[in-house]
Amino acid sequence: MNPLTRLFLFTALGWLLIIISLNIPVPAVIQLLVLFIGISISCYALFLIVKRMLKN
Repeated sequence: MNPLTRLFLFTALGWLLIIISLNIPVPAVIQLLVLFIGISISCYALFLIVKRMLKN
């Protein structure tokens, strides 16, 4: 699998966690934790994508 494709899938995983965290009926602390993890994964993957694209 292409490394860039893997990074885009990593970003999609982050967005999926964000969407799930906003829709599951759990306490707000758990929602915020999952939301923070999803945002962190997405931002990190997008940073790696931009870094890889600028390198080429």
